[in-house]
Amino acid sequence: MTGISRFHLSLLLGIVALAAPATAQPAARVWNPGPESVVVNGTAFMSFRGILTGSHIGQAIAVSAHVAVPYGDLNLTRAPDVDEFGRRIHVAARLVCDQLDRKYPVSLYPVLDGSTGEDCVRASAAEGMVAANQVIASKQQR
Repeated sequence: MTGISRFHLSLLLGIVALAAPATAQPAARVWNPGPESVVVNGTAFMSFRGILTGSHIGQAIAVSAHVAVPYGDLNLTRAPDVDEFGRRIHVAARLVCDQLDRKYPVSLYPVLDGSTGEDCVRASAAEGMVAANQVIASKQQR
């Protein structure tokens, strides 16, 4: 053989043989909640004075987190599915407030309005249920 050695040729064929099965496999499915979801938000007004000393911006900053709650798999004209949707909203509220607590622990960043983690969960769930009830009403009117 001229121009390319047997070693390089076999190496090239080996690489092509190994790459072929990897490119033929379908891509892993990625979950995307899409338009049929309700977003649950958690918000707390934290004091960042300890970090932003000498600055007025650190006196009160709102921090937030959110979670999309899918409902496309539910038939919202059926009571058990409506109950499941409400359960998902409440679980999302707990998750979003727990996320805020982990990212901004009250021991380091005191909450200015004196609210607790449970207050965050109640407010987030209530806000999420307002949106969920609108979706449920629209599905039941059809």
